[in-house]
Amino acid sequence: NLELVPAGPLADAVHEVARRAHAEKTGARGLMTVLEQVFRGFKFELPSTAIKSFRIEASTVRDPGTTLKTLLRENAEAQREVLQAEVTAYAERFAGEFGFPLEFTPEAIAVLTDESLAADKTIRALCEHKFRDLNHGLKLLAGENESPRPFVVTDAVARNPDQAISELVVRRFRNTETA
Repeated sequence: NLELVPAGPLADAVHEVARRAHAEKTGARGLMTVLEQVFRGFKFELPSTAIKSFRIEASTVRDPGTTLKTLLRENAEAQREVLQAEVTAYAERFAGEFGFPLEFTPEAIAVLTDESLAADKTIRALCEHKFRDLNHGLKLLAGENESPRPFVVTDAVARNPDQAISELVVRRFRNTETA
């Protein structure tokens, strides 16, 4: 019996993979099958996170879902930093596509980050959904001969952008009617 990996958590993980692969009775393809089953969730979840490495143990092989959830929970603070950077990237894409610069307050970023983590959605998907009609409201608010000024996204706007923009549009048109 040849020991290729020193004793320890990694050796236990390798042995667990080998045991499962042997049970597949498909030779080396069994290794691929086991590794694909174990790391399927990781390959979809981790690329959009701040996690760049993690320790593989036998428990990872036996219960990859729990290991992945624990890993994500333990790295939540680093993930917040990644999500905050994604809000900035969204604002840049929005300005490039629609011509309206957005400035997110720290409170708005916190609202979006919390919502992203709670809904298990990327910031990009969350913002694209929440702010899908924002450009239309900003067009109504913008003066015809003015260059667009940055629109400040507050926590209230982040929570309910449609309501916030509707209130601003109504207020603007009421002000122009009375002027």
